[in-house]
Amino acid sequence: MFLASKAGAKLGDENYMEHDGGLSFLKNENVNMRQIVRALLAVSAIAAAMCISWLVATVKFAESMIKCSFVIWAIFYTCGAVVGLSSPALKTSSGLPALSIICLVLLLFLGCTYCAIRKRIAFASANLKTACAALRAHVMLMPVACLGLLLSFGWCLAWSLAVVSVTTQGLVSWKVSTAFLAFLSFYWGQEVCSNINHVTISGTVSSWWCHPEGDQETLAVSNSLRRALTTSFGSICFGSLLVAICEVLHALLNECSKQSKGPLKVLACCLRCLIGCMENVVRYFNRFAFVYIGLEGCSFCSAASKVSGLFSRLGFFGTVLNDVVISRVLTMGILGVSVMSSATGFGIGYGIFNDTDAASACCALGFAVGYAMASATMMVVSSAVATVYVAFGKSSESLQAYHPAAYVDLKRGWQTMYPAVTARFIDTSPSV
Repeated sequence: MFLASKAGAKLGDENYMEHDGGLSFLKNENVNMRQIVRALLAVSAIAAAMCISWLVATVKFAESMIKCSFVIWAIFYTCGAVVGLSSPALKTSSGLPALSIICLVLLLFLGCTYCAIRKRIAFASANLKTACAALRAHVMLMPVACLGLLLSFGWCLAWSLAVVSVTTQGLVSWKVSTAFLAFLSFYWGQEVCSNINHVTISGTVSSWWCHPEGDQETLAVSNSLRRALTTSFGSICFGSLLVAICEVLHALLNECSKQSKGPLKVLACCLRCLIGCMENVVRYFNRFAFVYIGLEGCSFCSAASKVSGLFSRLGFFGTVLNDVVISRVLTMGILGVSVMSSATGFGIGYGIFNDTDAASACCALGFAVGYAMASATMMVVSSAVATVYVAFGKSSESLQAYHPAAYVDLKRGWQTMYPAVTARFIDTSPSV
């Protein structure tokens, strides 16, 4: 929009700019394309630098960041409760402070969550710290992740153009079965693109796991990507198909629940909830199955069997709680990078254009770019975290040999959770 508005102004479209509000500064003849490109590059560079800084900070202060995330959320919910009590506009017609009640319930839930997972913070922080250390050793993972996002966008665009083309030319008679297959292909393609990234990251972290710091595999990222696109591609497609089927069923049932009435509406809502839960379970299970595919190059069925064994050894709910702890830090990282990119975007815009409207536009651009880059970074971190968890449950001998500091942190964290079984489980068992 920013560049298109500038192009419209150069073509003399004055009517377009009259009601454009924050972009009206583009009518200024002193504003040129070089300044706009400078602003775009500066905002993008700042957002990228903040993402890298977040990774560096996580390696050094992982445990403090996890604890700090709970404090920040507690402050956020407390402020929401206070605002809900003080603002009459946020109360219901009967005078109940709905926002305050919701925030207090969330605050209570947050406190209960912290009490339940406080013993897991040490292991979660070691997990997160190790994952970020592996990513720092292979910085080319970020461009590959961005390439995967572009591939996903390209599939979405190609699918949309194909659907519009066959519809306008009357080549397809749309029925429930046809719509099911069409949307299945869409969700399947999206899942495949996402899981190619996931398997590539897992393979790269596995390479870091098995090599010392000073002797890392040079082509680890490209080799992992090649395996994901060749020998492991069938396994990725099969696992992605299972999630895609759940997604399209959930979407169809959601539409049915909107259009039906009476008992059928209730039935559709119940089925939608059931399929939604099944989708979440399958997606979560696949997350670790694809890690095994990236680590060993095995088939999806073999990986699924190994995930079952992993959950039986380390505990399913323990795995979920570990992800809950880390997900809060990743969410705070996305919000923090977005807000800081927005603030610096405002300063960059004002410094380049010397105009408050331009600064506001760069502020919005900074938030969007920061959010996109931070989301891509956290997606990579999340995949690396799952890989470290699986690799630690599979075999910690390589980590102990090549990265002893990371091994000590993970072992200490595990000992905090299960002090009675740590020596028997880690030191004497070849599986961990």
